[in-house]
Amino acid sequence: MTKISDEIRKWCADLDSDDVLCTTETLYVLADRIDAEMVELPRDRDGATIHVGDTVYDENGMACEVVSFSFGRWSEGMTVHAIDGSSKWRDLMPGRLAHTAPDSFERIADELDEQAGSLTKDGYTWQEDAIHDFADRIRKLAKVDE
Repeated sequence: MTKISDEIRKWCADLDSDDVLCTTETLYVLADRIDAEMVELPRDRDGATIHVGDTVYDENGMACEVVSFSFGRWSEGMTVHAIDGSSKWRDLMPGRLAHTAPDSFERIADELDEQAGSLTKDGYTWQEDAIHDFADRIRKLAKVDE
């Protein structure tokens, strides 16, 4: 069986050549094949699609690289298989993952350290909004810890 993408390319080539066999019926058949043969990729807790090769973060903030997916392992839906920083294989539920690391005081401190290079002889060159964003993130985390 040929790849669906190759069939679409052939349809486009036939259309470009004004081939009389090029019909919308061919596209309907291809659409049916796509529905039958393809699977929707899992989504993280923010609704973003997870792809093989993505770096995702679990609920504890551990970074993992996605290597594959499977169905019905220990969950009713899809399972994400990933490798964490210590090369340990992990089976994860997509709805508990995120593409962005969770915020933490340590992360904010690291970002402040990076921004320290923005100091000039006359004082800060930071945008006022950036400083307010750091303050807001710290307040939000402090509320969670209370």
